Amino acid sequence: MGVSEPGMEWVAAAMRGCGGDERNVWAEFLFAPDAPVFAGHFPGNPVLPAVVQMALVRFVAERRVGRPLRPLSQERSRFTGMVAPDRILRVDLSLDDSGGGIGADFVLSCGGEKVARGRVVYVQAAGEEEEAV
Repeated sequence: MGVSEPGMEWVAAAMRGCGGDERNVWAEFLFAPDAPVFAGHFPGNPVLPAVVQMALVRFVAERRVGRPLRPLSQERSRFTGMVAPDRILRVDLSLDDSGGGIGADFVLSCGGEKVARGRVVYVQAAGEEEEAV
């Protein structure tokens, strides 16, 4: 399921700003303590799960290219910090052409501290027309 599909509206609702150019893009997100993304992760000490952080990376990439994407590979990903509720999470992407796909080097930061970094290569989601970045 792509993040732009029904049921994923929570991503857009959490976005607080975005910008960038053709190859470099950023977006900021804010999740309240009662946001469903924290349910069970962890009771009494909520932390934004890595899978949600990767959904945000995909959301930003999809918004930039204007079509649904599917992850093909993920490389060198490191999650080095915790993201608590009520803190702005910034997603920075550097996009490139990557052997028939779209490469996205990402850095996630919270309060100026890097909390995750890595690289994802995306391809078009099934049924979408191909177009260069």
